[in-house]
Amino acid sequence: LLASGSADTHFTVLDTGTDAEVMTSIPGSYAANGPSSQWIWQNSNGTPTNVIRTFRTTFDLTGLDHTSAVINGLWGIDNEGLDILINGISTGNQLLGVVVGNFSSLHAFTITSGFQTGLNTLDFKVSDSGVISGFRAELSGVADRISPVPEPSIILLLGSGLVLLGFARRRAT
Repeated sequence: LLASGSADTHFTVLDTGTDAEVMTSIPGSYAANGPSSQWIWQNSNGTPTNVIRTFRTTFDLTGLDHTSAVINGLWGIDNEGLDILINGISTGNQLLGVVVGNFSSLHAFTITSGFQTGLNTLDFKVSDSGVISGFRAELSGVADRISPVPEPSIILLLGSGLVLLGFARRRAT
């Protein structure tokens, strides 16, 4: 985990173009920071408040079968989770309502579609209503490796070999 108050380079705040920051202090009503994630926001003191923000993380599926990719995660937000988007497409995951349950525990989600080859984006669109803000996500993912494809030189060599065999046979008759 990162030090309290430091930049979290795993998440960019799209609205400002800056890295999110690890919160320096979290309210007792928040789910406690865990061994794999901690609360972040635009600023480490949980400001600004009463805003909508989008937190983005990216990952690369180069060499992996994007059709087999799956992300499992947990998220919490003070106050509302408006959407999780994969490559700009809504997944339908929401934590609506200004309720303590949105930040007193983390909520599971799974994404099984919308992935693309190469670079992918995962956006969390969230809304705050109050005196402090916070967002937290734990993510894990899997995807199958792409099977190796024969080198083009091998294919050309086999093709050339067949042509040579056919030519040698004609000369012998």
